[in-house]
Amino acid sequence: MSIITAVILGLVGALEVSGEPVAIVVAYPGMQDISLSPEDVMIYSEDLPRVETIVDAPVVYSQRTMSEMVAANVPEPPPESKPTLPNESRQKKRLDHTPPFNGTVTGDVTIIKSGANERIILITNLKGDGVMQVLVKGGTAKSARGGEAKPVVDTPRIVVRNTKATTNIDLGRAATVKSAGAMAASQRASMETHFQGKLPANLRVVAEPITVE
Repeated sequence: MSIITAVILGLVGALEVSGEPVAIVVAYPGMQDISLSPEDVMIYSEDLPRVETIVDAPVVYSQRTMSEMVAANVPEPPPESKPTLPNESRQKKRLDHTPPFNGTVTGDVTIIKSGANERIILITNLKGDGVMQVLVKGGTAKSARGGEAKPVVDTPRIVVRNTKATTNIDLGRAATVKSAGAMAASQRASMETHFQGKLPANLRVVAEPITVE
């Protein structure tokens, strides 16, 4: 198999949107006191990777990994001389705060309750171009033993393309799409209630749920 073929095959089923609303299920197995709110969700994105051809083979210049970006943007703990503000910690914790970057894609976040241990993140009004991930802060639920839910900083990647031309890029862990009709009955009912009836025809549903541990 040629490298070009491998790159193209890597894109099969990958989710690419141009302003369409996107729904992502968030699963909280065994969790309680779920308090996920729009403020706990961050749309992280980087510009589309550059793709060049060297000796007839595409070479993708990938972006930094999610862990590298988060590590580089973890806020400093507040000084001991100052009071701790809400959601601040005197120790560095990933995504205790919204990291000081928003990336190249923006959108509006709504949280929809779809079950006792489940929520749906609905993103609308997507603008910009880039490779998007939806991140969840820590502390949005508690385990049966009282421990706080961990942050989720590595989720399937979604291509958002509103102005830039199509390029063949291999995203690695790319999100795949399923139809709204393939959602669980409770999920679909919650979405229909939110939209006051029929779901938007252009709704894109991410096949892989985000699992919070």
